[in-house]
Amino acid sequence: MIKKKLVIPVILALLTLVISAHATEPTETHSANAIWIEPSTVSPSMTVGTLFNVTVWANCSVNCGGWEIRLVYPKAHLNATRAGYTNGAKSEFFSNISTVPVAVTFASQNTTHNRVGYGESWGGMGDFRSPGYGSLCWVEFNVTSINEFEETLSFASYTGTTRRTYLINGDTNGKVDLNVYPAVVIPEFSTNMLMILMLLSLAMVISLKLTRKVK
Repeated sequence: MIKKKLVIPVILALLTLVISAHATEPTETHSANAIWIEPSTVSPSMTVGTLFNVTVWANCSVNCGGWEIRLVYPKAHLNATRAGYTNGAKSEFFSNISTVPVAVTFASQNTTHNRVGYGESWGGMGDFRSPGYGSLCWVEFNVTSINEFEETLSFASYTGTTRRTYLINGDTNGKVDLNVYPAVVIPEFSTNMLMILMLLSLAMVISLKLTRKVK
């Protein structure tokens, strides 16, 4: 009976991750042209080793022939561990056209930030992706520090004059001007952490009372 009680929550948690990674409708829409992260506010548990996913979405006003993102995040508390398209071998955004995958990359952006690079291109046959919105990819992060923090997951739009996060106009092969929207990570203290803090506070109060009695 105990095993069943433990198994059911685990299955529900896994199903939640799968559904969120393969969502077909955004919860926070943005007008074209745009690339954004959902959820825009993430609250993982304050425990080292906690994993959480975010999904990258796009909305394009022209026939689209490709996309690329460079997602930048602070390395002090987070580490990107995995990434993938939202429809198996391709993105949900490009689910009905032929595509060429672009390998995901994990690299250092600078002394304080790391980055995730990902993309996808039209396969050279058939139609381009018609105007509209869809999910591009999911990225998994690992919480590596339990110190209290608030961090931002953002897109590097340019390196100098080179655009790093973009959609491609399939008809002109040019990069589409767009808006990018970040996400904020605000961790929550886990139940265990809250219990520890409460016990420490209680111990401090008792210690102060005993000290006063001795005096």
